[in-house]
Amino acid sequence: MTGSEGEDAPEAKAPAVAAKGFDAKKPICVYVCDNDDSDEQKKLETLTFKAEKVGLAMKAFRTVRMDSAQVAGDPLLADQGKESPRLLLINPLDAKVTVLEKSKLSASGVYNALESVSDKFYVQKLEKTVKSHLDMLTEQDQLANKEKQLNESQARAGEDADAKAKKEVAEIKEEIAAVRKELAELAKKQGDLWKMTPKSKAEAA
Repeated sequence: MTGSEGEDAPEAKAPAVAAKGFDAKKPICVYVCDNDDSDEQKKLETLTFKAEKVGLAMKAFRTVRMDSAQVAGDPLLADQGKESPRLLLINPLDAKVTVLEKSKLSASGVYNALESVSDKFYVQKLEKTVKSHLDMLTEQDQLANKEKQLNESQARAGEDADAKAKKEVAEIKEEIAAVRKELAELAKKQGDLWKMTPKSKAEAA
């Protein structure tokens, strides 16, 4: 899944998720699907996965896509649910699997389940992390709008050749540089925000 304001369904097919050999840096979200044309799958991919909070919450997970045959051959997942599509959320610390299917695949249902698993795995609380990212997105939009306005002002001022206009252009260029620096710093903060710390098994117990 990619993006910050709404995630797409996982694209890559994944090998079986064995009970041993988890990537313990993140909990896992397995997207189980077989029929790309089903109404249920379209709803999941166009509504649930596109919900802003769900898309951001997915950043805390390693996301993989499997079909029913792959899941049936996995010793941990074989008996976890039966519907397609469905989501299987795995906490590597205790190998517990949360099954989401049918009515549980609403945006609120998926987000709440992601939050529950994430909070058991990470030191940081998912809701607080998501809220911080949303606040940064708002700030990012404001800065981008400010940059656009400054570029327009620079273009207008550049049409004049007198000394006053040249001074104004120079000042605007400084403001644009400052805004771009803020945007770069904000992008780094967004990335750092999702460097979450896994709990130890003792902490998670």
